[in-house]
Amino acid sequence: MRNPENFLLRLNGTLSRFPDIKFIFSNAGGTIPILADRLSRLDRRPDCKRHIPDGVIAALKRLYYETALSANRPAMNALFGLVPPTQVLFGSDYPYAPEEAMLGTVKGLSALNLLAADLAAVERTNAIRLMPSIQANDSMEERPH
Repeated sequence: MRNPENFLLRLNGTLSRFPDIKFIFSNAGGTIPILADRLSRLDRRPDCKRHIPDGVIAALKRLYYETALSANRPAMNALFGLVPPTQVLFGSDYPYAPEEAMLGTVKGLSALNLLAADLAAVERTNAIRLMPSIQANDSMEERPH
């Protein structure tokens, strides 16, 4: 990409035009949490102010992020430095990644020693809040094993 600033402006122009869309970024947002402060320097540009009136950080905090292949302390520390646990969803990349990757995500989240309520939110509650229709199909706990 020759001009990442233009990409960011287009992306956030989309976020401004469609504020009701709930975007979920994979892999804990990749480099987004790490580059958020640098990206926020674009707030000084008039074209950025026009597309992102509340600022880059506010726009990034409205997004959702999932945990696939990223449930490790460095990645999650960076992500939780940007957004609260309410913006994070469980993700595993299964079936595209092997089952061990999914198990690694589960174990990695447990190893973070999150508050029980935050772990439950990441693992399940946030997804139900974001996509209420999945709760209607969620009867696993009621099924005989």
